[in-house]
Amino acid sequence: MKKITKKKPSVRKHQVRNDAKGAGAVDPKGIVSDDGDETDAFADADDEPDEDENDALPSKGDFSDIEVDMRSHPIPAPTTLLVDSREPKAIVKMLRTVSNLDVKVKKLSVGDYVVEGFLAIERKTPLDFVQSVIGEERRLFHQTSELLGSGLKPIVLLEGDIYEQCSMTVKSVDGMLSYLVMRGIYLIHTRSSRHSAAMIAKIVRHTVYGLGYPDPVTCAVAPRDPRQAAAYLLSCIPGVSGTLAKRLIDQFGSVNGVCRATRQDLLSIHGIGPAKANQIITCLGI
Repeated sequence: MKKITKKKPSVRKHQVRNDAKGAGAVDPKGIVSDDGDETDAFADADDEPDEDENDALPSKGDFSDIEVDMRSHPIPAPTTLLVDSREPKAIVKMLRTVSNLDVKVKKLSVGDYVVEGFLAIERKTPLDFVQSVIGEERRLFHQTSELLGSGLKPIVLLEGDIYEQCSMTVKSVDGMLSYLVMRGIYLIHTRSSRHSAAMIAKIVRHTVYGLGYPDPVTCAVAPRDPRQAAAYLLSCIPGVSGTLAKRLIDQFGSVNGVCRATRQDLLSIHGIGPAKANQIITCLGI
């Protein structure tokens, strides 16, 4: 009897990404066809991201309420969110359902989602995380430095289970996450692309406009030291972290000193851009 052997299915390889975000790194947002011809996922040269395989990532659990949650928590005032043109179109579509969130798609040099003067978010799927760590260009190390040097709140959003990939050991993944925290990067985990969209909208709202209610933890531990108390007061301004508030007190000496500062004085402080300077001026009535 003739033995029948099953032909192995063709495996799709990932495209090598040759752009400003890291030449020579494997890009999960593009593919190489089975015959070896490269297919650029964004060959239209359009600012709008094209549909790709990341648009409908499988999710564990029930996320059917995410879109409703986004719409029931609108941004308080018109706010511009810049999105890198290489990001999935599905995420962009969801973000555009958020009231008062003006989503502008363009090629970004730092981060994938940016609110100027406030925050920069770098989104990583498991494949992208692995390739940006062990790939030839080791992009994540460069991206970390760029995020920290931007003067914005640096956030890395990990989408999906980064431990399920088989290219890095648990020990190696833990080491990289520890490195990011040590450098001062905020880490956030989401379970799917839809979950990421909802989380990005929530981060924008809280970072730019505050929680919308008093923080019971900080209210319970208000400092007694005058300089710490002054920094505590400034940290109540939406978008001003405890670290930035301390930096303002160190520079201007007191809350009164900050109130006397000019817009140019505020812009000279690391971590303050035009939007954040305007927020401080508005809140303090300068």
